[in-house]
Amino acid sequence: MFGICGNFWEFVTGLRLHKGVVEYTKDNDAAVEGYKDEAPDWTVAEVNGKPLKLYGSSDGGVVMSTAEKIEKDWDGCHIAELQLEELEDVPEIAYKLGIVPHDWKNEIAGIWADSELEEAVPFRGSGFSGASGGGAGALHLDDARSVVGNDVSLRSALFLESWELVTDLLKAGAEAHAGAQEE
Repeated sequence: MFGICGNFWEFVTGLRLHKGVVEYTKDNDAAVEGYKDEAPDWTVAEVNGKPLKLYGSSDGGVVMSTAEKIEKDWDGCHIAELQLEELEDVPEIAYKLGIVPHDWKNEIAGIWADSELEEAVPFRGSGFSGASGGGAGALHLDDARSVVGNDVSLRSALFLESWELVTDLLKAGAEAHAGAQEE
């Protein structure tokens, strides 16, 4: 995908932290038409009947936990440095929700979490101003829905009856660029 490792952080719908508790919308209902008019029903992600939580540790890094009480803090780390608390391994729900990849122990992209916020919404990607925490697998769950930044973007669904004009323009631009390189 163009830009995912460029200067773009993008909102991810259907997932949030609510005071550190991982919540999601059933069938990604946050993406359905009418979402702006009605709040979706949020479901708590559970592991063996306990809420799954993410929080920044005062010792540094991010902790995935099912503990009853967690720290109210924010921090970030490489996904490979994610700490587990009261968990033997990353639960399947964390993979299904895209919080971490299956090979998370080898992932150098960043993960950030803020359990102090009432609601923290996820961003994926990276930005030139903070590339060390970025990457195609990076996940930031440490900003409020109202965050504003010059590197936050949204991808709209673009429907064209004919891509011919777009294709022709891209082809002409590539040919012009190649011609300039040869000179």
